[in-house]
Amino acid sequence: MGYLVQCLSLGRPAGYVQVVRADDVPRRLALSGRAGAVVKEAICRMAGEAPATESVHPGRYRSPRGPVARPARSDPAPAPAPAARVGA
Repeated sequence: MGYLVQCLSLGRPAGYVQVVRADDVPRRLALSGRAGAVVKEAICRMAGEAPATESVHPGRYRSPRGPVARPARSDPAPAPAPAARVGA
């Protein structure tokens, strides 16, 4: 499981939320300003309320499935072999 977004607080009225990949590389989608603050506040509120809700109603909280890390791409062409030394 990985994170879906990274949040940054810019004070009470503003925030910055950016979607990230499983390896924490940022993606293009981001919210800033008041919209970012509203989303960040909702995420923080959910993180605080989820354990309390789960303790009263077991099984009620469902965490979103996080992004899945993809294996690194292999280079399709192997690196050339080093040149042999001539006359050494």
